[in-house]
Amino acid sequence: MKILFIDAVDTDDKGQTVLNSIGIYYLISYARKYSDVKIDCKVVRTDIERELAEFKPDLVGISCVSENYNAASAYAKMAKSKRIPVIIGGIHISMIPQTLRKEMDIGVIGEGEQTFLELVEHYEKNGNFKNVDNINGLVYWSNGQLKFTKPRELIDSLDKIPFPARDLMEVRRLTNMFSSRGCPYYCSFCSSSRFWKIVRFSSARHVVDEIKELKEKYNVNHISFYDDLFIADKKRLKEIAEILEKEGLLYKLSFDCNCRANLVDEETMRLLKKMNFTTVAMGLESGCEKSLAYLKGGSVKVSDNKKAVELANKYGIEVTGNIVIGLPFETMEDILETLNFVKSVKMGHLSIWLLTPLPQTPVWSFAEEKGLIKVDDFNWGSLKLDFSKNYKDAIVLSQTLTRKEMFDIFMLFKKEQRILERKHMIRTALNPRKTLRFVMNRVLGTLI
Repeated sequence: MKILFIDAVDTDDKGQTVLNSIGIYYLISYARKYSDVKIDCKVVRTDIERELAEFKPDLVGISCVSENYNAASAYAKMAKSKRIPVIIGGIHISMIPQTLRKEMDIGVIGEGEQTFLELVEHYEKNGNFKNVDNINGLVYWSNGQLKFTKPRELIDSLDKIPFPARDLMEVRRLTNMFSSRGCPYYCSFCSSSRFWKIVRFSSARHVVDEIKELKEKYNVNHISFYDDLFIADKKRLKEIAEILEKEGLLYKLSFDCNCRANLVDEETMRLLKKMNFTTVAMGLESGCEKSLAYLKGGSVKVSDNKKAVELANKYGIEVTGNIVIGLPFETMEDILETLNFVKSVKMGHLSIWLLTPLPQTPVWSFAEEKGLIKVDDFNWGSLKLDFSKNYKDAIVLSQTLTRKEMFDIFMLFKKEQRILERKHMIRTALNPRKTLRFVMNRVLGTLI
């Protein structure tokens, strides 16, 4: 069975294209391992019309986030014009399955590996997607009406999921991987915990085996852990460090990951340093106490953020600080308080975002209540995260500042971001050991 997977990303956004979207490749490796159906898969991001004509797939699978749902719909129409069945998965259709378009036959809700496997086996046996009500985790069209099957139960152990099908992707020396699914926190703006429901971790042994494969088979020298919170299980973190040491992998490659300020302590930083973590990204979010409480539910204080950055610096690990502005109640003074915070702490890099409503979050509910979102007639492109490139269409939630005022203050943060990048360039130039990795990162379009 020939299956064309379309990774519906914004190809003009380097943040979306610099590394592989691994989720699709997990579907493929899982089906290869647990199904008797032989599948020939290809994953593409561009030239969709040509790929459909040349590959001639039996099925098309599309994955996308909400901001790219318009593009996903266009690709689905291309496939349907050739009478090819279309399955869509990913966080968008999982969060708001009622938006399934007529050009899409089936939407996969939630964790997709087992659902995809069962769909493939059903299609192999029947040649169509009729009578799929016994497959959990679906939304589909039946006689012009949307139908839902029972929710899909989660896979009980992530170790059962094979490593993603990297034979189908270009694996660069700087690459990415996952070692967990979910987050134990419910930030008001984040969809992840709503999607995964609970937190699950791959075992330390499984994690190191994948690291080892990436090093030995693909000659990778830097891995970005894309987990929501890689450090959440400290016991597992210790085990990973111990196994890496036993396997002789310490300092054979470097790493970066996401951290949360209230979980950062001396022991965690020592472990990350031992494992050769060069950078951590921290969701600092705000330097204004009331804004931080709104975003993170009171679980973190500004003092926690400062302490976490200081600890990372103490161990020589650079911090990329993620900052969010544009909360409904924020005044200019509140946002400037965050800007002063950014300038006061020693960060290596800065990411700045306008607060954007993502489906099934409290922020999304607020936007709906204010009439800023009407799902039945909505431009999903307005959810693009870079306000500097999405100024006209972006949803501005502020109840105190105009769009123009928000843009002006946003660009002050972008100025600070450029200052930090220049400082990083100078530090790198003065440290020859970092020069190669810096050049690689710039070529790949990101600073890690």
